[in-house]
Amino acid sequence: MSSPASSPAAASSQAVHERLFSLPGFLGLVAVLGLMAIACQYEGFHSLMVYDEAYFIKSKEPIFAQHDVIRLIGIVPVRPLFLFSFYVNYLFTGLDPFYLRVTNAIIVCGSGLALTVLSVLIFGMGRLRAPGSERARYGVGVLIGLLFVVHPLQSFVVLYSWQREAIMACFFYLWGLVAYLATRTGCVHSTMAGYGTAAVLFLLGMLSKENVATFPIALVIAELTLFGQSLKQTCSRAATIALFAVPSLAVYLVVTQLLHRNDSELVNGVLARLADHYSQSGLSVMEVVLTQCRVCVSYVAMTVFPVVQDVEFMRAETLSRSLLNPPITLVAVVAVLGWLSVGIALVRRLPIVAFGMLCAVVALLPESLLIPQYLFFGYRAILPMAFIMLAGGYAVLALMERLARHVPAQAIRNALLVSALLAVFGLAAVTAGHARKWSHVSFWTTLLERLPPYSAQVETVPFLDIVVNCMSTLSYAERYTQVIDIFERVLDPHAQGEALGGDGRDMGSAIERFAERFGQHAMRAGGAMITLGVALQATGRTQDAILAYRKAVQIEPHHTDVYLTLGALLEDSGDVDAAITKYREAIKTDPGSALARNCLGNALKKTDKLPEAMDQYYAAIQLAPDVEMGYLNLGLGYQELGYYKEAVGAFRSALTVAPRSAEAHHRLGRAMAETGNLAEAVTHYRAALAEAPCLAAAHSDLGLAFEDDRKLPEAIDAYRRAVTCEPHAGIHFTLLGRALARAGRTGEAITALTGAIELAPDSALAYVHLGKLYAKTANPGAAAALLRRAAELEPGLAEAHAELGNVLTKTGKASEAVQHVIRALDLRPDDAAPHIAMGRALESMGDHSLAEGHFRTAVRLRPDSVEANFRLGNHLLKAGKAPEAVNAYADVLRLKPDSAEAHANMALAMLHAGRIPEAIVILGKALSLNDRNARVLYALGRAFAVMKNDKEAQLYLEQAKELGPDIAGLDERPQGPNVEPRSKDLAIPQESGNASPGAGQDLGP
Repeated sequence: MSSPASSPAAASSQAVHERLFSLPGFLGLVAVLGLMAIACQYEGFHSLMVYDEAYFIKSKEPIFAQHDVIRLIGIVPVRPLFLFSFYVNYLFTGLDPFYLRVTNAIIVCGSGLALTVLSVLIFGMGRLRAPGSERARYGVGVLIGLLFVVHPLQSFVVLYSWQREAIMACFFYLWGLVAYLATRTGCVHSTMAGYGTAAVLFLLGMLSKENVATFPIALVIAELTLFGQSLKQTCSRAATIALFAVPSLAVYLVVTQLLHRNDSELVNGVLARLADHYSQSGLSVMEVVLTQCRVCVSYVAMTVFPVVQDVEFMRAETLSRSLLNPPITLVAVVAVLGWLSVGIALVRRLPIVAFGMLCAVVALLPESLLIPQYLFFGYRAILPMAFIMLAGGYAVLALMERLARHVPAQAIRNALLVSALLAVFGLAAVTAGHARKWSHVSFWTTLLERLPPYSAQVETVPFLDIVVNCMSTLSYAERYTQVIDIFERVLDPHAQGEALGGDGRDMGSAIERFAERFGQHAMRAGGAMITLGVALQATGRTQDAILAYRKAVQIEPHHTDVYLTLGALLEDSGDVDAAITKYREAIKTDPGSALARNCLGNALKKTDKLPEAMDQYYAAIQLAPDVEMGYLNLGLGYQELGYYKEAVGAFRSALTVAPRSAEAHHRLGRAMAETGNLAEAVTHYRAALAEAPCLAAAHSDLGLAFEDDRKLPEAIDAYRRAVTCEPHAGIHFTLLGRALARAGRTGEAITALTGAIELAPDSALAYVHLGKLYAKTANPGAAAALLRRAAELEPGLAEAHAELGNVLTKTGKASEAVQHVIRALDLRPDDAAPHIAMGRALESMGDHSLAEGHFRTAVRLRPDSVEANFRLGNHLLKAGKAPEAVNAYADVLRLKPDSAEAHANMALAMLHAGRIPEAIVILGKALSLNDRNARVLYALGRAFAVMKNDKEAQLYLEQAKELGPDIAGLDERPQGPNVEPRSKDLAIPQESGNASPGAGQDLGP
C-alpha cells in the first residue's frame, strides 16, 4: 500500500486530529448531537409500528422469543447485522417501539458525529487549502453534523424503525470514509490498522444494507478529488482499495448465501432479486432512468429546502415515458447532467465540492436504479444528504472568507453563530412537528392525500401500497366507512363518499373493475379485497363482504384466514354447504391449520354429519394438542351423541392445556350436570365465573343447578346476575321468571316473563311459562292464547301442547285438549307431563280407565314427580280406590312433607278405607300446616261425623263454611266409609300445580 501523504499535510491533519479528538470536546459534541437527535423526534417515540416494521418486527415476535438468531436474521438474509440489532434490542427492552426508536436516534447521533469528523478531517487537509481558520472549519463541521442530525428526513429512519438499516448503512459508510481518510492523511499511523478498520466497516455496512456497495467508488472519488491524483494514479489507488474491499465483499456474499432459508422473504441471488424487482415494476431501464432524474431533483430539494419542499416518505411517481412525457422530465435530465458536469468540472478547482457532489450521486445509484418498483423513498436521500451538506459546508467557509475582506471577523462569527442556531433549531422545530403528528394512521392518510389519480402513467406498486395500507390501518382503527370511501375513490377519483349500492350489484361491479385494474399485483390487490371485506362486514353489508372475500381468494388463493372468514359468513347466512367448501379449501391451502379443522367440524355438525365432524376435531387436536378449542368441540360432539362421560374427559383435557379457561370450566360444568354430578357442576360454574365474572350463560347454568338441587333462592340470585350481565337476552329473563313462579312470587314472575317476550318475541318458552302462570291465576283465556302462540312459534315444543291441553281441559274443551296432548305425547312419549295432561283430559271426558293408565305411566316415568303422584292419588280417590290412593299420597308426602293438600286428601282416602283415627291424625297435621284451608276443615268435620262426634264435626263444618262459601252446597251429613264419595267434593286439588323441581332443565342458555 502507498505511504501516507507528505509531511506538511500530515502535520496539518495531525493538528486537526488533536483538536477534534480532545476528550472534553469530543464528549461534549457527542452529548449535544445525542440530545438533539432524541429531543426533536421524542414525541413520536410511543406511536405504533407501521408498514414493514409491523410486518417484519412486531409480527415476528414469536421468533424473537425463541432466541433462534439464525432463523431471525434469515428473514432478510442480505441484511443480517441490521436484523441482529433488533435482537439485541429485544434482549434488553423487548420490542417496545419506544426503545427501538431511542436506538435509532443514537445511531443517527453516531452518523452525525461521523459526518462532523469527516468534514473537519477534509477541511483540515493541507493540500486542499479549505477557506477559514481552523476554528471556523471546526465550527462548520459541527454545524454540518447538527444539521444532519435534526434534518426532517431523519424521521424516516428514527420513527420508522425498519429503516434503521438505512441509518446503519450511513453510519458505517461515513465512519469507513473517516477511517480511510484518517489513514491516508497520516492521522492513523498504522496503515494496516487504518485500512483494516475501513474494510471491517465496509463489511458491516454491507451486512446492514447493500447500498454500501458504492463505498469503494467513494474512496476512488476521494483519491481523484481530495488527493489530486491523476487518472493513472487513481487507477493505482483503486487497485489498493480493491485489496481490502474485495475480500469484504466476498465475505458478505458467502455469509448472506449461507443464511438464506426457504422461508426467507427475499429471492435468493443478486441477479434473481434484480430481475424480480424489474418484473414487479413493469418498467424499462430507460423509464426508470428518466423518472429517477426527476426524483433526484426532489431529493436535493427536500435536503436543501425541507421547509419549502416538504419531506415525504413514499410517493407514487408519475412515470417519465420519454424526455417530453411529462415535459418536466427534460428539465430534470438537464439538471442531473448539469450536476454531474459541475461536479466533474470542479475536481481540480473545488475538490471538496466535487467530492460531495459526485459522492451524492454515487450514493443514490443502487436503490434508484436497482429497485425500480419503488422509484421514490424519502430515506434514500439521507446518505447523499451527508455529501451535499459537506459541499455546502465548504461553500459556507468560502462565503465567510469573502465576507472577511469587507466585514469584521467578530461580526462574521456572530452572524454565523446566529444563522447556525436559526438553521439548527428551525430544522429541529420542523422535525419535531413531524414527530408530533406521527402515528400509524397519519403516516398513511398523509400519503393518501398526496396520491395522484391512478392512470397508466402512475407507478402501480407504491400506489397500491399506499392505498392498501391506508385501508388496513383505518380498518384497524375501526374507521370502516373511510375504508370503503378510499376503495371507491381509487376507482373514481371524483367520488365524494357516495356509497355503492348495498344490493351487491354495484359493489360487485366495482370489485371486478378493481381486480381487472390491479389483479396482476396479486398480493396487494388481494390485501385490498380482504380489507374491503372486513369493512363491509363490519358495516353490516354481509353480501358485499362475501363478494370481496371471494375475489380476494380468487386473486390470491393462499390466504387461509380469508377462506375461514368467508366460510363463517356463508355459514351465518345459512349456506352451510358453501361454507364447508371454503373450509375444505382453507385446509387444502394450509393442511396444518387446526382452526380450519375446527371450523369444518362445526359446519359438518350443522349438516348432521357428526361422525365426520368428530374426525375433524380429532385431527385439530393432533395438529394443535396445546390448544383448547379442539377439545371443547370434541366434548360438545360427545354431548350431542349422548356420551357424557367422554364429554367430561374432553373438557378435562381442555382444562389441562388451559387451566384458567372460563369456557372449558363452563362446558365441564354442564357435562357434570348432565351426568347428575351437581356438586362438581357448581364448582366448575363458579370457577368459570371467577375467570369471567359476567359470563351470563354460566350464571344461568348455575341457576339451573341450584333449581335441580331445590335451592330456589340461590337459583333466583344466579338468574338475576345473568340478567345483569346480558340485559338484552330474553332466555335469562325466562329462566328467572320460571324460578320466581316456582317460588310462588307470581307478580315478579309475570314481570320477568313479560320482559322476556319483549326482548325475544319469538321465544316459545317464555310464552309457555307465562301461560302457565296465567292458568294458575284463573285467567284461562289469556293462558290459552299464550300457549297457542308458543305452539305456533315452536310446533315441536311438547310442553306448550301439554300445558295448552291442561288449560283447554279446565275450560271444558276436552276434545280439543286431547288433540294437543296427543301431539305432546308424539313429541315426548317418555315425559310425564303429557301423560298427566292426557289423564286429566280423559278424566274430564269420563274415560276413567284410560285416564288412570296415563297417571300411572306418569308416575312410572317420574317417580319423584309430586304432581304425577298427586294426580294419581286424586284419581284413585275419586274412583273409590282408597287404599291405593293412600299409597299415592304417601309418595307425595315423601317428596313434599309440608303439603297440606296431600295430608288432607290422604286423610279422606283413609276415611273411606275405614282408617278413621289415622285420618284424624293426618288431618290434624294438614291443619297445622294450613289452618285456613276450608276443604281441610270440611274433611276434618266429616271424619268426626263418622266417629259420631257431632259437636266437633259441627264446629269444623261451620269453620269450613265461613272460609269457603262453596262448601255450603256439600252434603254435611256424616257418611260412612261404604258411601260412594262425591268425586267433585272429595279430592282437594294441589294448589301449586307445578311439575316436580327440575322439570324443564333443558332450557340451557
